[in-house]
Amino acid sequence: MKHRHILAIIWILILLSSCVSGKRAVKELRKDKHKLLALELCADLGEIKETIETVTDTVVKVVTLPGIELDCPETTNPTTGEKYTPKVKCPDVQQEVKYIRTKETITKENTFRVDALTLRNGKLETELAEEKDKGKKQLWFSIIMSAVAVGLFIALVRK
Repeated sequence: MKHRHILAIIWILILLSSCVSGKRAVKELRKDKHKLLALELCADLGEIKETIETVTDTVVKVVTLPGIELDCPETTNPTTGEKYTPKVKCPDVQQEVKYIRTKETITKENTFRVDALTLRNGKLETELAEEKDKGKKQLWFSIIMSAVAVGLFIALVRK
C-alpha cells in the first residue's frame, strides 16, 4: 500500500516537473482512470480537520410600556370649595429586551478517504464478479474436457 502511494507521488511529481504544464497535469489527473489515485493523494496529503463554528445572534428590541393613571386622595378645591379626586399620569417607560439565539455547531471534515475507499470497494466488487464468472467458465471447460478425455479413452480401449 505504501509503495503504491510513493509511486503515485513520484508519478505526480514527474508530471508536474516535466514539460507538462500544471493545467495539463491536473486535467490528466481528473480523468476517470486516475480518479482513485487522485482521491488517495488528496486523502494522504490533505489534513483531516474538524472545524467547529458557533454563531450567536443577539436581537435587541425596545418595548415601550404606557404609563398608567393613578388616583390621588380626595381633596377640596380652595377656590370653589368642591371636593374632587385628582389623577396623576405616570410617564411612559422604555425597556430594552434582548433575544439571544445560538445556532447549531457545524462540524466539517475531509471526506477524501471515504470517497477513495468507496471507489476502491466498487472496483473490487466488479473484479470479484468478473472472477466468479471466469471461474464458472473454467469449471464448464474442465467438465467438457474431462468428458472428451473419457470418451477418447473408451474409444481407444474398444479398438
